[in-house]
Amino acid sequence: MILTLSTVHCGHLLHLQCYMELFTGFLIREDREYSTWDDARKVLDIRKRSITDFKKAMLDNDIIERTANEDGEVVLRVNPRYHFRNELPENKRVIKTFTNRLKEMAEELKPHEVGMVYKLNYCRISIRIRIRSALIRLNVILRRLGSQRGSKSRSYVISQTQRCHGIFV
Repeated sequence: MILTLSTVHCGHLLHLQCYMELFTGFLIREDREYSTWDDARKVLDIRKRSITDFKKAMLDNDIIERTANEDGEVVLRVNPRYHFRNELPENKRVIKTFTNRLKEMAEELKPHEVGMVYKLNYCRISIRIRIRSALIRLNVILRRLGSQRGSKSRSYVISQTQRCHGIFV
């Protein structure tokens, strides 16, 4: 999905990740209140027409969702498939350092340049997932072959696939 978006939209999405509540994906303002599309427009420093295009792309592709928070209010939330905050350890300093650098980068670079960073990272993760799933399938096949040939060859096959799996993960 990300590869079909414009690099400008990817840049805006990455920039908005600096304004997400930790582990929930809810977009929030500096005052910790839930963010609106107008708040996002101000953070991104773009025109109303540009936020309309961005909003349409995000909602149509289920990248940013309208969802209810714990109080039942409809708020904006970044789909967990498209942000980094669920994948990092619960070390808030790591996330804060990354977020601060990302804010600086978004101020220094143009949105399409930030978007290229996002797309490159997304491709890297996508490739790792594909390699991992291929290795899992290979492991299943080799386990079946190993079980047909006897226990010694089976353990050898499993150890070799685990070794390969460790290289790519």
